[in-house]
Amino acid sequence: PHRGKPAYTDYVNWIMRYYAANPDTAAAKNDIEQRNWQACNRVLSALPLDERQSMLAVFASPGDNMQQIVDNVAADLDVPINRAWQVVTQTTKQIARERGLIP
Repeated sequence: PHRGKPAYTDYVNWIMRYYAANPDTAAAKNDIEQRNWQACNRVLSALPLDERQSMLAVFASPGDNMQQIVDNVAADLDVPINRAWQVVTQTTKQIARERGLIP
């Protein structure tokens, strides 16, 4: 059965949107934003370039419909939709772990 999305997903999505909109850590207004930016940077920097570009395209896209955004980015970048979702899910979990939200 479908368990729904993990509790950390919305917060990590916010972190990734902030990162995509602010390519420089100098934009951080406080310690939490700085730590979020750095965690996202560490995780995304470790990804292969194509996956990093996919993630940045997803989280730079306007709107709240993640299904539609991921599907559109996958089509635009000629990436299989299942692979795009796998990268989003894995990267979200890695950032949550990096921020100490999950063990």
